[in-house]
Amino acid sequence: MKVWIKWSLIASLLLLSPGCFDSKPIQNMAYVTAIGLDYKDGVFISYAQVLNFLNVAKSDKNEIGKNIPVWIGRGTGKTVTESLSSLSETSQIRLFWGHVKAVVVDEELLKSQAIVRQSYEAINRYREVRYNILLYSTKTPIVDILSKNRF
Repeated sequence: MKVWIKWSLIASLLLLSPGCFDSKPIQNMAYVTAIGLDYKDGVFISYAQVLNFLNVAKSDKNEIGKNIPVWIGRGTGKTVTESLSSLSETSQIRLFWGHVKAVVVDEELLKSQAIVRQSYEAINRYREVRYNILLYSTKTPIVDILSKNRF
């Protein structure tokens, strides 16, 4: 009887032990590679250049040098944090922020030091974002810059 209880306890512990339940395949995530920040009429507009490996991960052909499709997400809000959160809320698949290489900022946003500080603090709230990202400023529309896959 003791042996049966012992084996049933071991079996139940093995069945309830954690495994790879929260692992996510590469095709089920969207990888943010660049963030664009804009400030117009008191509203923050954030853009995210997103790479999705949905087509790459399911293909049997490995074509080296083939361009991966780039998506551009757009979020708005009264604060930078709100605009970045709206990007995540409207995304149909989970965004992974660990591959962000660059932040592109509009010239309007750089005119106020408080807004720059708020933007910096909002981006650093995401734990996945690395600390050594590049900051660029531009006069051209951010969508035009992020539509090119250069980052």
